[in-house]
Amino acid sequence: MSAYLAFTKKEGLAVLRNGKLLLLTVIFLLLGLMNPLIAKFTPDLISSLSLEGISLTVPTPTAFDSWTQYYKNLPQFGLIILVIVFSSSLTSELTKGTLVNMLTKGLPRTTVIFSKLTVSGLLWTLGNLLAFVVTYAYTAFYWPTDQQNHLFLAASFLWLFGIFLLTSIYLGSVLFFETSGTLLFCGGLVACLFLANIFPKVSEYNPLYLVSQNLQLINGSLQLSDFYPSILVTLIWIIFSLIASCLIFNKKAL
Repeated sequence: MSAYLAFTKKEGLAVLRNGKLLLLTVIFLLLGLMNPLIAKFTPDLISSLSLEGISLTVPTPTAFDSWTQYYKNLPQFGLIILVIVFSSSLTSELTKGTLVNMLTKGLPRTTVIFSKLTVSGLLWTLGNLLAFVVTYAYTAFYWPTDQQNHLFLAASFLWLFGIFLLTSIYLGSVLFFETSGTLLFCGGLVACLFLANIFPKVSEYNPLYLVSQNLQLINGSLQLSDFYPSILVTLIWIIFSLIASCLIFNKKAL
C-alpha cells in the first residue's frame, strides 16, 4: 500500500510539472463553455446570413440543444484528447528506462498500472465534471425554465466510457511498449465497436451505447434499465483490461 501511495504521489506531481493538468483543465473548461454558447448563438448567426434573398427560419434554441452540444463535443474532442494525452503515460517511461530502477528495487508492476490509472482517472473525472458543471451553469442561465431529466446520470455514462478507454490505453501500452502501438490499439478497438453497431441486436450491449444514447435518456425515450447491458459489458472489459495488463506486464522483459 505504501508503494502504491508513493508512486501515485509521484504520478500526481508529474502531471503538475508536465502541464497535463493545466492542459486538460483548459480544454474541458472551453468545451463546457462552448456547449451552451453554440446552442444559443448559432441560430442567430444562421438567421443573419443572406443567401440571395432567401430567409432562413431557425427553431428557437432550448436547453436540450445545449446538452446536445455537450454529448457531441465531449465524445468527439474530450475523449480523443484524453487518449492522446495518456497514450504515452506508460510507454514513455518504458522507452526512457525510468521505471527500470524502481522496478528492480521492488516496486510491483501492478502498482505502476493502478497508480497511473488512478491519476489519469482522477484527471478525467475532474475534467468531465468541470465541463458538466460549466455547461449546466450556463444552460441554466440562458434557459432557466427548461427542465431536463437524468443529466448527471447521463454524464456518468460518458465518464464510464472514459474509464473504458483509459484501461484500454494501459492494455495497449503493455502489449506494444510504444505510443504508436497504443494509439492504434485504442483506435482499432473503437473501430470494432462502431462496426459492431451494424448489428441491431448487438448495439445495446456495445459500450458505445453509453456515449451515443445519452440524449434519449434525458428526453425520456430511454430508461436507465436500457443501459444495463452496455454498462455490464463495459465493466467486464474494464476488469479484463486491468487483469490482462497486470499479467502481461509482469511477464514482459524490460
